[in-house]
Amino acid sequence: MRSVWCAALVALVGAAVGAAAPQPVARPRVYDLIAGDERAYTVAPGDTVWAVTGRFTMSRALFDAFNALPDPDHLRPGTPLWISDRHIVPRRRPDGIVIDLANRTLYWFVHGALKARFPVGIGRLGWATPPGHYRIVGRRVDPAWHVPVSVQDEMRAHGEKVETVVAAGPENPLGRLSPPPHRRHRAPLP
Repeated sequence: MRSVWCAALVALVGAAVGAAAPQPVARPRVYDLIAGDERAYTVAPGDTVWAVTGRFTMSRALFDAFNALPDPDHLRPGTPLWISDRHIVPRRRPDGIVIDLANRTLYWFVHGALKARFPVGIGRLGWATPPGHYRIVGRRVDPAWHVPVSVQDEMRAHGEKVETVVAAGPENPLGRLSPPPHRRHRAPLP
């Protein structure tokens, strides 16, 4: 009889300890949204593989798998392509901007919904923007780019004409709208 009471007591204590254990915290889902599509695209004059994959935030490997081209590094205007800009969207916050470096995409969230997404350049090794939280406090239309000394040194080392300021226009890597002080770049050099 005593062993029955001991077994009942052990079971009761075990149940009480199990009930007192902390319950897992419900976390918001991070990867539950898929954006983009797959579709046909016709090569335009001036298109390159780099430009097409960048515009549609598509990897080169996926581009090659979708399009069995004899010479993909030399696209011809009018050539039909199959492209994809489909991605799993990382939901990190209900409002604000999330940049997915792997997919070279900026996602803009408003009230928990994806408002827009844009392809972005990710720069070069050693030119990284420190990770962190940034805030855009203004924009400039058709800004001039004041070329950093490090880029001027690189131009000089490559025997190129050294620019100190690039006026607004198609050669300006800042684009038409520029949010200071951390800008969204479209191209590494003019």
